[in-house]
Amino acid sequence: MNTESRVLVVDDNAATRYALRRRLERHAYQVLEAGTGSEGLALIRSETIDALILDVNLPDMSGFDIVRTLRAEPRTALLPVIHVSAASIQTGDIVTGLEAGADAYLVHPVDADVLLATLRTLLRVRDTEDALRASEARFREIFVNVSAPIAVLGADLSVQECNHAFAQLIDVDVADLDLRRCFADDQASMLDELRTRLAAGERWRGSLTMQVHGKARETEWQVSPYRDSALSLVFVEDVTEHRRRERLHKAQLDDATTQLAHEVAERARTEAQLLQMQKMEALGNLTGGIAHDFNNMLTGIITSLELIQKRVAEHRLDRVQLYTDAALNSAMSAAALTHRLLAFARKQPLDNRAVDVNERIRSLEDMLVRTIGEQISLTLELNGKPSIALVDPSQLESAVLNLVINARDALPQGGHIWVNTYTAHFSGDPNLADGAYIALSVRDDGTGIEHALIDKVFDPFFTTKPVGQGTGLGLSTIYGFARQSGGHAGIRSAPGHGTEVTVMLPVSSEPLLVQGVDGQAHYRGAGEQVLIVEDVPSVRAFVAEVLEEAGYRCIQAGDVETALVHLQSTAQIDLLLTDVGLPRMNGRELAGRARILRQGLPILFMTGYAEKAINREVFLGTGMELLAKPFKMNELLEKVRASLSAH
Repeated sequence: MNTESRVLVVDDNAATRYALRRRLERHAYQVLEAGTGSEGLALIRSETIDALILDVNLPDMSGFDIVRTLRAEPRTALLPVIHVSAASIQTGDIVTGLEAGADAYLVHPVDADVLLATLRTLLRVRDTEDALRASEARFREIFVNVSAPIAVLGADLSVQECNHAFAQLIDVDVADLDLRRCFADDQASMLDELRTRLAAGERWRGSLTMQVHGKARETEWQVSPYRDSALSLVFVEDVTEHRRRERLHKAQLDDATTQLAHEVAERARTEAQLLQMQKMEALGNLTGGIAHDFNNMLTGIITSLELIQKRVAEHRLDRVQLYTDAALNSAMSAAALTHRLLAFARKQPLDNRAVDVNERIRSLEDMLVRTIGEQISLTLELNGKPSIALVDPSQLESAVLNLVINARDALPQGGHIWVNTYTAHFSGDPNLADGAYIALSVRDDGTGIEHALIDKVFDPFFTTKPVGQGTGLGLSTIYGFARQSGGHAGIRSAPGHGTEVTVMLPVSSEPLLVQGVDGQAHYRGAGEQVLIVEDVPSVRAFVAEVLEEAGYRCIQAGDVETALVHLQSTAQIDLLLTDVGLPRMNGRELAGRARILRQGLPILFMTGYAEKAINREVFLGTGMELLAKPFKMNELLEKVRASLSAH
């Protein structure tokens, strides 16, 4: 119904006005009438009119002139106007009427359905325009009055529009908004990156130093796409004082550390006692946190091996494979737990390589969906372009899985989990080296974390889960992995409003590696001679047996002295396979001696834990690889084959 729509009919023919009135009132329109242009204008000025049906030929003035008058006044500039005429029906008349400002032009005799359809269409357009103007007015009020600096920028850093806060920040006359002279020197690369993102209409976040009232100010910029693809919406935050407080705090902390260092000499015995107490407390936390899990794993291994012994002795081999699988699974679980502990302590050697974070996450999507269950929805909001980071791919996948599982556990009644990636740039951040990073965030709308607990979530063995439902190593491991990778991890949360964990990983300058064939590839040898250096006899014997069954020939050495004798001999040696942790001379030193005696000799290191091997890029030289203990047979054979093939 159109009970609120008021239509004014201006026509000098009373019969025409009557006919139009009857037609419109049957469709619930309120109709006003005027016989002259002057009467019509007077009614428009005194009444609220929603639409005007206007005769072109009036006794006192032209309908064209009336429309021009209406369009010149702000109050009536958008009033819907329909011209009707029986005399002025030539094409030129219609064009003149429409160009004067009429919204439609109908010729008598007017079809009632056409008139009503035209009127309804114009009223719909008017209502849409009114809603749009109201929305724009609200946006304008927020845009102008908000205290945060906001601007609309073009790709050339031209300011198309900005609020008062932004104009104050850049310290440039509003009539001459030119950003190019607002930035400090030595920021060409960051400005190039900003312009690239603006031109592409992409999201971006970075730090820029600006000149404000003659002083340098540190600012954080966030760029978002705007409704016009050639423009972007920019939010700027002045973080100068925040960064100053951080530096002041760091300076104060350094002073306190220096003062503490002076006091240490006088309090040596007390400090030693305190350190011992702390070590014992940490040991208690460690044993309390993982003893249960380790004992379960060892029980599985021991029981399986005893059953194998019993079955073999009784010549009953039907279930030996089952017991073997159980023992292997328990052993691998124990290995995974030690890797998590080492990752937290940042003592885990990482196999860092160029990895597309987006592709890794997509490959995990099916597994993540199955893991979280049907009550929880998972949304991947990944960067539109490849996000290449320098990370250990297995540790990255483990981090994503842990974060999603933590989010799932925070949604006991179901909910939503979002996994996001985007590019971030940092400069002057105390936790990160200057440069570009790939941000990986996992967010949920779950229970959240109390403010008092936020600072503890990355501590080892801290968990909010019930006893028996978590070791408290998940987030601490992720934090250790991020820091060891050259990045950082942070968390935001509020009770009842969910949690977001963000991991920053350094962008890789290396090319993306093409993945090779899977574990079904053949890694058999062709009689190559391998010198195995391992001080644990059982490990040395097992490794030799695996290699010999795969077609390699092996020379075994239990110490570096024996190994050097073989290296100095004329015997053929195609690969040096050595443990890192050896008595009297570590494996890396042995490798250095081996390269002097045999230039270009491929070398493969084995290590269960070696602090010097944490940074692979520094530890390994050309033609060297690293294999972490414990390892499976196929992992050993793959590394051996790869080391020989690369030579």
